[in-house]
Amino acid sequence: MAHGWPAADRAHAPDRSGALGAVAAASVPAPVPAAVPVTVPPTVTRLTTTIGGLERHWVLASPALAAGRPVDLVIALHGVGNDGSQMRALGLEGLAIPDGVAVAFPDAAYGAWNDGRPGADVLSPDGRGADDIAFLRTVISRSGIEMQRTIRSVGVIGFSNGAMMTARVACEMSDIVSVVAIVAGSAPAGFQGACRPQEPVSVAIVADRGDPVVPYDGGQVAPYQGRPRGLVSGVDATVAFWVHADACHATATPSTSPATPPVGAAEADGCQATRRVMRFTIDDAAHEWRRAGGFDTTSVVWSFVRTDLLRIASDDDAARVGLSVAD
Repeated sequence: MAHGWPAADRAHAPDRSGALGAVAAASVPAPVPAAVPVTVPPTVTRLTTTIGGLERHWVLASPALAAGRPVDLVIALHGVGNDGSQMRALGLEGLAIPDGVAVAFPDAAYGAWNDGRPGADVLSPDGRGADDIAFLRTVISRSGIEMQRTIRSVGVIGFSNGAMMTARVACEMSDIVSVVAIVAGSAPAGFQGACRPQEPVSVAIVADRGDPVVPYDGGQVAPYQGRPRGLVSGVDATVAFWVHADACHATATPSTSPATPPVGAAEADGCQATRRVMRFTIDDAAHEWRRAGGFDTTSVVWSFVRTDLLRIASDDDAARVGLSVAD
């Protein structure tokens, strides 16, 4: 089933600049098999913190693991006008818990993430944006404390406004976030001038070419409840930035897609520190988390994020995360 939520954001005119020329074609991965029933249910906890005088909330679903074993954490960020319950309904938890991965579902302040888009109205009573970078860093550290485990590696998945926040996280939290998946979104316009990741980041983007809310080729995002929601960079430009930042190299592989409408997949490999950059382009005009027509966004992004969390955790650079219950 496709999911379209109150959109964060609207379209401009396509340009098709081909910024992904350096990225090789790749086949769409097979969906992750249905999760084996969980014999030990996850521990689900609602946590609260205060950041900048503002009370913030998130739900943490954690797996049962052997004593002393570190845990990977994935954070799922919702779209504008929603909360973490919408992301939790997409099935990520059912894939994560059998894999031994914890998942956090935070709530944005006033229903909108402060993702850094120029020209976007701040949806708060006083017009001041919440410090969401500080909040997400706290989500990571406090979740480790709650689970009494070292957090080994961290991924972030976002939809729409949450996707744009995920793009900001990739730039500003690469010291602890190693892999991100951006769905129905892109990076803020002009982000290239300020994005200086400390470490390489694996990046996947899932986008509709005709998205009427977040324009594929960049520009003005659709208003939300009459409020302007700012400007975004194009999907190809965003991917091209990460191809360069991760020092990737192209390979040439033909692309096929069983999905309806067709989905084109492109991947840059040979990236620094075994990172990957992927783009899934859906030949459609929708703003949604697609779960039909042969392409299941939940399975695709989970496969990407989980594969890279496992690979990164086995690399020497995994030690840079090193979050412990004492942090």
